Amino acid sequence: MLGYSDAEQTLRLVLGKVTQSMCTDAGKESVKEFDRKMPMPNNITVKQASEGIDDFYKDWKNQSIPLLLAQNIVRLQIAGRPQAEIEEAIRRAREAASNK
Repeated sequence: MLGYSDAEQTLRLVLGKVTQSMCTDAGKESVKEFDRKMPMPNNITVKQASEGIDDFYKDWKNQSIPLLLAQNIVRLQIAGRPQAEIEEAIRRAREAASNK
């Protein structure tokens, strides 16, 4: 998980600093939408994310959800997103996992 997080931070740096200056308005909106849908809270620790993911998978209904989606749901929680948004993300993740 740590290696993935490092790679994602590099991607976000490139999207935020380098690429966005060259984007059209539509491209800039896409980057903003990515950040909104897949937050990277500044205050998150690896331990916090790991414990959150462990707690998420304790619910048997979540056990078939891919790690990337589970990680994003935990980030939504840590970022303090509204409960309705978190529940919708869980619903969509469960639906996607059941359609495999």
